[in-house]
Amino acid sequence: MMRIFVMAAILAVATAAMGADDQLGKEIYESHCGFCHGPKGEGNGVAGEALDPRPADFTKPEFWKATTDAQIRDVIANGKSGTAMVPFRTSLKPHEIDAVAAFLKSFAPKN
Repeated sequence: MMRIFVMAAILAVATAAMGADDQLGKEIYESHCGFCHGPKGEGNGVAGEALDPRPADFTKPEFWKATTDAQIRDVIANGKSGTAMVPFRTSLKPHEIDAVAAFLKSFAPKN
């Protein structure tokens, strides 16, 4: 019986932590990324409309087929040459960059 209780407690803590990271990623996206990438990740944010090239559209299957998790984290941390994507390595901690990268997956097509 004690084992079941301990396992349930561990699962509850892990689930709560996972939810906190999801919320952190969403909050950072909304405050740092949505202005260019748009509220739904379509690359059509208020500032994104005027940029050339346009910000990445995270809803396109092509984006996810051509991009790894490591590449996403790298672009968030270091920016992307030839675009308006600025580096966030000095303003975001590594776990915050990971949280944003994970949140971006919520925009990926579900099929």
